[in-house]
Amino acid sequence: MGRTTFEPMERPFPERKTFVYTSRKLLGFSPEQVEATQLPPAELLTKIKAEGYTNVAICGGSHVYTQWMQSGLISRLYLTIESVLFGTGIRLFTEEIPVQIRLRQRHILSEQTTVMEYEVVR
Repeated sequence: MGRTTFEPMERPFPERKTFVYTSRKLLGFSPEQVEATQLPPAELLTKIKAEGYTNVAICGGSHVYTQWMQSGLISRLYLTIESVLFGTGIRLFTEEIPVQIRLRQRHILSEQTTVMEYEVVR
């Protein structure tokens, strides 16, 4: 995830390692919990696999989402719909993403929350 998504979190996700795209030092976290990175997606994925992880979630930040979608490494896209109106906000991607997506499933989490699961079609 990007730094501006990570910083407001009170703590990293439990039992997961978090890689944060930043050039800054991330103080107060063990390297087993949180690691700063600037690696391109393919190189970071290779590192993650070498550490024994088998699932990766790309969380937060339009620059990070754009970088990973452009890499061609994303197979699923999950969009959460909440009944909240922001009025303005940050775009999902910072650039045009020339891929198609196909709805696979709707996950109803509550009366107010739905997750749309899409397959990325190349």
